[in-house]
Amino acid sequence: MPRNTILHLGNEAQVQITGLRKPCHQINNVQKGLLNEMVVQDDKIPYLTETLFENGEVKPGDEIRIGIS
Repeated sequence: MPRNTILHLGNEAQVQITGLRKPCHQINNVQKGLLNEMVVQDDKIPYLTETLFENGEVKPGDEIRIGIS
């Protein structure tokens, strides 16, 4: 997702993609070896970070919608 993408979580909460981040080792809990597939030894490859944009309650099963600011 590009920077400034806004994720609408549930009815209230919003998170905006604001920068770059490398995934942590916990991604391997999703699938063994996934971190090695995602991380490339090239500093020019972007990773995403996020910033809380609008506070709100998020519950399991809530819809996530994508928008661009």
